[in-house]
Amino acid sequence: MAWSRGAGTVLVTGATGGVGSMAVAMLARLGFTVAASTGKAEAAPFLRGLGATEIVDRDELTDTSKPLQSVRWAGAVDAVGGTTLAHILATLAPGWRGGRERQRGRGRAPDHRASVHPARCRALRHRLRGHADGAAAPTCGVGSPPI
Repeated sequence: MAWSRGAGTVLVTGATGGVGSMAVAMLARLGFTVAASTGKAEAAPFLRGLGATEIVDRDELTDTSKPLQSVRWAGAVDAVGGTTLAHILATLAPGWRGGRERQRGRGRAPDHRASVHPARCRALRHRLRGHADGAAAPTCGVGSPPI
């Protein structure tokens, strides 16, 4: 992975499953700050034992109302898919290796409603952050706020 330790929190979804729990343990062992997402509140001690510093209820990862939301994650390992992945893509930090998505499994959701639109918008916003030519800020789609 090309994430930098200390760059922020890496989210792992499906954290109590096989892929998710291994990802939590490996990332924590490598020195990353890890947030583990689960629908099982009783699994919090197990996940903290693997090295997770934050436990996120999976229901917090379902808002897909906007294609670009406040940055929350420096990176993510998704083992769930569906609306969870769409939410993650909308909340990832800019610069996460050129916007490439990697998904492993579809533990809870066989559908995939996400797009690369949030990654492209965030990358464009990141690149144009200092535009000082007085031109109007570009937008990312119909009804999107200026970047």
